[in-house]
Amino acid sequence: MKSAKRADITILDWSMDHKYGFPAGTLAKNSIERILQDDRELNGRLRLIIIYTGEPILQEIAQEVHDSIVSIDNAALIQDRTICFQKRDLEFCRITVIDKKDNADELRDEAISLFTDLTAGLLSNATLSAIGELRDKTHHILHTFNKQLDPAYLAHVIGLLSSPQVREKSYEIAFDYATDLISEEIKSNLQISGHIKENLCLDRLHDWVEYTNSGQQADYYEIGIGNAQPTGVGSARIKDLLNYVSEAQLVTTLSSSPQIVRGGTSTKILETFSKQKIHLKLKGNGYLSHEALSAVECKRRDLMSLRAGTPLPTVKQGTIVKKDDTYYICMQPLCDSVRIEHCTNFIFLRISVVEDGKNFTHVLKNSQGDFIKFNIKPGSKDIYIFNLKPDTVTNTVKAVNDGDDYKIIYKINDAQEDSLIWFGELKANVAQAIANKLAEQISRVGLDTNEWLRRH
Repeated sequence: MKSAKRADITILDWSMDHKYGFPAGTLAKNSIERILQDDRELNGRLRLIIIYTGEPILQEIAQEVHDSIVSIDNAALIQDRTICFQKRDLEFCRITVIDKKDNADELRDEAISLFTDLTAGLLSNATLSAIGELRDKTHHILHTFNKQLDPAYLAHVIGLLSSPQVREKSYEIAFDYATDLISEEIKSNLQISGHIKENLCLDRLHDWVEYTNSGQQADYYEIGIGNAQPTGVGSARIKDLLNYVSEAQLVTTLSSSPQIVRGGTSTKILETFSKQKIHLKLKGNGYLSHEALSAVECKRRDLMSLRAGTPLPTVKQGTIVKKDDTYYICMQPLCDSVRIEHCTNFIFLRISVVEDGKNFTHVLKNSQGDFIKFNIKPGSKDIYIFNLKPDTVTNTVKAVNDGDDYKIIYKINDAQEDSLIWFGELKANVAQAIANKLAEQISRVGLDTNEWLRRH
């Protein structure tokens, strides 16, 4: 089971029970249940489980496996001999029943083919290519961070120890410094990778269009501009849209029947196209891909990433908390979020949760995996101060687990305390962009000027 937890592809023999005297499929079903439970505890992963059998009852076996995992996902579907899951933490897991092959090579080839079908995608292929790139560049990265740098790193640690302001947290600060160096080096290698660029080039975009619409449906891609009703178009229109040649060609692509941008002159069509949000979804596919990609861009940590054994969240710039039905984002500078020995005022910005169909700027998931959309417009009127109580061991403000919630204690006055609920944390660069906008708003200078002069 330990190896199965790490494997992308798990292959199980339906009849491996005979030597133990159990009915066929008992061990396979028990193994699958354990694997799925482990995956759900980790909030899901990409996984293919293959059951191979010499019995000519593939559909019946698929049904039996389906019945055995109803307690895990009662909405799971059977498509031919494949079980597809509906729960969010299992949506990229597949169980497929195949017949026994004549040799190991045939089994390997079919397993690879099935896994390729599961992973076939622009970003997933680019990610696999990135992982391969890192594997190829491992020795180069190790050479960059060779042992000859160790004296300089230790000098950095000692330099931090020399400063009374950061002495107690010098090792943690040095750790952040090291991880930043390593991650930036990895990022640099990925950004210049020809293999990754090849996976996202125009030819690959065209391949994706052909692959996803293999049935050549004329309205498979539903594309909407702004709040207009989406237009169903076929593969040729999407490829024409990707093949930018000139503005005239772009106008023709957008305005041809069925129209993607409706009515108006060429200038108006291009203006609408450039200023309005663009939606694209696949026919019959209800997955919220735009929200999911936005959440990936915004999220550093969320409630779904917290599990047993992970460090408790620390309140710092980018932390989002909840009080009753109101959400706030922490704007406290990082340097003022450490070395806290007593209750300290933290700066927060009140942010709005928006309903579907409304404009939003940032997205995170809640503990159920639902997308929560925020409209964050920094302004001085939305600044709030909470007097937070620090952890006496780490001298930082920690969220403490309390049942299903992670609570942050703050003082109302000398005699009263209350709590905020930790909701998530934005990536550092995303949070810094919000802080910059807030600083711009606060630093605006209001002037009384001659109205005649101002309007010129």
